[in-house]
Amino acid sequence: MTNSVVSAATAPAHSQDRRARWRVLYEAMARLNAGDLISYEEMGNLLGLNFLDHDHKQAISVSARKAADELQRQEKKVLRIVRGHGYQVAQPGQVIELAHRHQARAVAEVDAGHAAIDTIDLSGLDATTARLVEATAMGFARQAVIMRQFDVRQQRLETAMAALTETTQTAVTRVDEASKRVDANEAEIQQLQRRLAELEANKVSGSHR
Repeated sequence: MTNSVVSAATAPAHSQDRRARWRVLYEAMARLNAGDLISYEEMGNLLGLNFLDHDHKQAISVSARKAADELQRQEKKVLRIVRGHGYQVAQPGQVIELAHRHQARAVAEVDAGHAAIDTIDLSGLDATTARLVEATAMGFARQAVIMRQFDVRQQRLETAMAALTETTQTAVTRVDEASKRVDANEAEIQQLQRRLAELEANKVSGSHR
């Protein structure tokens, strides 16, 4: 809607709803299950906005981000952006992936802070300021070491869990295969028993002739 009469800033959340826009979306998102997606068009309909209008879509996005943040804080439900479509309730594997991204960004931020501190020339500073810079640099260095140690331990744990899961799945597969072989063998035995019974019956029938 290019020439929209109602701007995104003044458009109501809904014709009969005066709640904050993010609250309207919060309640809709709260009803979703893992894997469910709410599209920008659906959110626009809930808010009385046209998602094809640039300003309206920005208003939808702002409200959706606020609703998603509040849902994670209050309901422990994580929503992820599906570009061009809307917001989806993340499944456990997707939550782990999102957490890894946050962790990687945190490590990068610590490294950037450490690198910034290292650019300060201590020779031109008074003793007090120099000690403050040195303490700050040491704090960043320690934080970077701790984060990397944690990252290594986490990777080892995830590797072990993946191996355990693979082993478990392999064991289940082998049990299923063994069960199928047993069923097949039992079927063959039953078939042989029926054939034997037929032969015995024919033998008895022939002896009476």
